Amino acid sequence: MLFATALAAAAASGAAAAAQGLWSERAGLGLKPSRDAAVIWMIGDGLRWEGWRSSFETAVAQESSIAPRRYSLSGRVDAPLSAGRGLSVGLQYRMYEPGGALPLALAGDPGWTAGIQPYGLGRVPGAGLGPSYQLQLSYQYSAASTFGLALGRELETFTPGFDVPGNGTRQLTFTGQHWLTPSWALSYDVLSSDPANPFRLQGLGLRLGVRYRF
Repeated sequence: MLFATALAAAAASGAAAAAQGLWSERAGLGLKPSRDAAVIWMIGDGLRWEGWRSSFETAVAQESSIAPRRYSLSGRVDAPLSAGRGLSVGLQYRMYEPGGALPLALAGDPGWTAGIQPYGLGRVPGAGLGPSYQLQLSYQYSAASTFGLALGRELETFTPGFDVPGNGTRQLTFTGQHWLTPSWALSYDVLSSDPANPFRLQGLGLRLGVRYRF
C-alpha cells in the first residue's frame, strides 16, 4: 500500500513538472501559457493529475439550400511530456442528414428524376452521402515543430449495391508544421491518396501551405 501511494504521488508530481515544461517554452513564439488544465481524478486515492486536457465539440451546419444538413462530433485529449513536448489524440466523425443527402444530378430517365422531364436535374432515389471519420495523432517535438498522422475516410457518395468495401477513399496523411518566426509558419501534408489532384503520381499527394498569425 505504501509503495502504491508513493508511486502514485511520484506520477502526479512528474505530470505536473511535464506540464510546466510543455507550456513554459511557448512564450517565445507568442503563445500564451495554458492555465485551464483539466483535472483527472484517480479512483480510490483521490489524487489528481494536472496538465491533461480534453475537449469535445458537436456541430450542426448546412452550407447552402441544396446541401444536406451536416452533423459532426469530435473529441481530443492532450497530454504534456517532458522537455516542452506534447502528445494529443483526437477523433472526428461526420454524417449527413438522411433523405436529402445527395445534391441534384443530371439524369435522362423520368423514373430517376421523380417525374421531371428527361435530361433534367433531380435526386437519385436511394442515394446519399456516406459518413466520414478521421483519427488524428499529433506529436509536438518542440515549441515550434509539430508532426502528426491522420487516418480517415473522406466524404463520398454511394448507392445501394455500389458502395462496396474498398470503394471508399480511406486516406493516411502525414502532417507537419514548423514556426519559422513568431508570425510565420510552414505546413505540409503528405497524403496516401489525394482526390483533389487529378495528376497525382501513384495515388500520392503533397500539399504545402504558409500560415501567418495576426
